[in-house]
Amino acid sequence: MVRGSCAVGQTEEFNVEVGLHQGSALSPFLFAILMDQLSEEVRQESPWTKMFADDIVICSESREQVEENLERWRFVLERRGMKVSCSKTEYMCVNEREGSGTVRLQGEEVKKVQEFKYLGSTVQSNGECGKEVKKRVQAGWNGWRKVTGVLCDRKISVRIKGKVYRTVVRPAMLCGLETVSMRKRQESELEVAELKMLRFEGKGRELADMMERRKVDILCVQETRWKGSKARSIGAGFKLFYYGVDSKRNGVGVVLKEEFVRNVLEVELEEKERLWSELDEVMESIPTGERVVIGADFNGHVGEGNTGDEEVMAKFGVKERNLEGQMVVDFAKRMDMAVVNTFRRGRSIE
Repeated sequence: MVRGSCAVGQTEEFNVEVGLHQGSALSPFLFAILMDQLSEEVRQESPWTKMFADDIVICSESREQVEENLERWRFVLERRGMKVSCSKTEYMCVNEREGSGTVRLQGEEVKKVQEFKYLGSTVQSNGECGKEVKKRVQAGWNGWRKVTGVLCDRKISVRIKGKVYRTVVRPAMLCGLETVSMRKRQESELEVAELKMLRFEGKGRELADMMERRKVDILCVQETRWKGSKARSIGAGFKLFYYGVDSKRNGVGVVLKEEFVRNVLEVELEEKERLWSELDEVMESIPTGERVVIGADFNGHVGEGNTGDEEVMAKFGVKERNLEGQMVVDFAKRMDMAVVNTFRRGRSIE
């Protein structure tokens, strides 16, 4: 039996025969008040107890404490007419140091998992966030597909496309990752996904925004679809130098921060041997201590492994070394440089 309180007093006692009405605007608020009152006796401060409606996370330092806390929660809730579902209850050990064991609730074994989803985020027992990042990437693609009518329409300006992308796609991809400690591998997955999306929507301004956000000053791009040979500003203080054939395929380009534009040297030579000879002269003319970055499509494969060439390259090359690739390695040795794209395993991009 319950009573209702109002400004003029209390109602007569009555029985509660119906639960909260689904869909009512008041239902979540009333349920939160109810759960807050019911759990007052057993609820601990965060991070030991986390609650959202009837989704509860209980953290403890041992299995014994988990069983004890579960029993306390069960007793308090069932005393008030609620029931804890053992089939829906799971437990997970983080950085487990103990031996094998189980957690039981009223004699029934609780299911052990390596990961679980709470409030839309995937939590893994090893402390990694790889699965959550993959899920966020998929959410970004889902958001991108919803607005392809705008992003892939050539009649719509790049400025409008950029606003739509930053409003719909990027928030979906980054939701919940603001406080996640990611490895370089996960950051790369997000970056690759974003670059894939930018290929479909005019690229320029979004590419500049990405470089500014990642603090990248020089970026080499390939397989571009820009026609002709031009240089143009793409916003955010970056300038694009590109070359593309009439078919708008297999083009190359370099994006630079505008403060470096005055130092760009353009060389157009047909003979490969002459190219490397001229490049040697250019390198010798650069004052000692200057940082030099060379980005180009040399059509060369330096090959897998680095036996004998450890001082200039790592082992993550591709295919077998060809003549052009050997020229790249020899040049790097002469100039005390490094073939940087061999220091990281490449990813396939569809």
